Amino acid sequence: NSPPRRHRLIMNKNRLCELLACSPDGLPEFHVLQVTEDSRRVVPGTLFVAVAGEHSDGHSHAAAAAAQGAVAIAGERELTSLEGLPYLKVAEPRKAAAVVAHELAGNPTAALTC
Repeated sequence: NSPPRRHRLIMNKNRLCELLACSPDGLPEFHVLQVTEDSRRVVPGTLFVAVAGEHSDGHSHAAAAAAQGAVAIAGERELTSLEGLPYLKVAEPRKAAAVVAHELAGNPTAALTC
């Protein structure tokens, strides 16, 4: 017997904006398949989260993320779009990435008992 196949979850822009407490107004329709903070891991359907680090700012890697198929970018700067992609302003980019990843994984902690 093989292990059961996991279904791949897809998140639309309205659910994404609901999770990240941002407005979907004026954004084109898009669907997120995965999330990453690393522009080298972007594939078509990825939400790229631009995080400012000690040595590099993720916003400077937005062009690479866009070229690799990112559908939107989230970050903490005051911008309306970046590299032609929808830009979602969030207060805490790392937390936003975690919340989206948790949702795309099917909310695995919902079944945990503490």
